[in-house]
Amino acid sequence: MLTQALSNSGRRIHKFHFLDKYLSPVRNQRQGAQCAYTATITCIEMIHHILGIKIDSWSGPYYFNIDDVFNSLYNHYPNHPRAKEKHANKRGEGGTQIKHVLDFVKDIGLKVSTECYDPRYRDYLSGFDYEVERHKIASYKRLLGSNEVISCLKRFPVITLIYSCRSFKDCVTVLYNGPSAIEINKAKADKRCHAVVIVGFVYIESQGKKELHFILQNSYGEIFGFKGFAVVRYVKDFFLEFWEPVKGDKTDPVRI
Repeated sequence: MLTQALSNSGRRIHKFHFLDKYLSPVRNQRQGAQCAYTATITCIEMIHHILGIKIDSWSGPYYFNIDDVFNSLYNHYPNHPRAKEKHANKRGEGGTQIKHVLDFVKDIGLKVSTECYDPRYRDYLSGFDYEVERHKIASYKRLLGSNEVISCLKRFPVITLIYSCRSFKDCVTVLYNGPSAIEINKAKADKRCHAVVIVGFVYIESQGKKELHFILQNSYGEIFGFKGFAVVRYVKDFFLEFWEPVKGDKTDPVRI
């Protein structure tokens, strides 16, 4: 459906690549300071689906429990700055960073849940208030630039940190051409950032030139963009960081 919506925009597309067979549900974080949790764990769920990793003694779909990480991270890492749940996540100013969540998943691991994330049930851990097996990543790496991101996206999703701009928040179309320089500078001055998952890429022709766009899965619910997704033109100043979780076990060698 995303492909059709993009085609209906009247733009000529090239090299369309979308990890649509492995998507996790679109979350709705509802409040600020939760995007690092939703983006990171959504990405790791997708990696598990891509690698075909089964959870022992588990039948049917499974999700990783975001509530558990949200409630437990600071017990394990008291030196990490604590997120202010009801305020916008501010990178470097007391908000939870993507790296903090990746540290937790690598060192502590994720619990499996029967339910997808809903912050209305912040204190409800889907019945897992006792010790159960946790599922870890082997490591993670920061990707440097769009070329590394494209190479990774040919098989796996990528977590990215972008500036939190009003025009992006208000996007209700499949195609987003990026914020203005004024918007970026204002978000930069306010240190307002937002984490999302890149689930594909496409080159779109504009005035005879092919421009790179990333397909983003957001955590604002399905009201955002096109059913929770947007095809976003790559503006270097808009994208701050790219992260790849690396899953490794006996059957899946660590990717370095």
